[in-house]
Amino acid sequence: LNKNIYKDVETVIKIDKYNFSKAIEICTLNSKNIWDTNEIDSDNITLKQKKIEKNKGNTENELKCTFPAHSLTSLKLSIK
Repeated sequence: LNKNIYKDVETVIKIDKYNFSKAIEICTLNSKNIWDTNEIDSDNITLKQKKIEKNKGNTENELKCTFPAHSLTSLKLSIK
């Protein structure tokens, strides 16, 4: 959950003792305006789903992520 109204948040997720799978599913719930709701117009808020492959900048147990301003993001991945 990124509560910042104006700024995206960059972070590194690291799980000691485990390695991430290469394929990661990302779902992000967001809107252009923080005050948007979906009661009247359901197109105001979007749910973006995508699958990514870990890039070369990540180690086996690290994942670099950017979370958009005022958004909720879920990551689905496997650990080995």
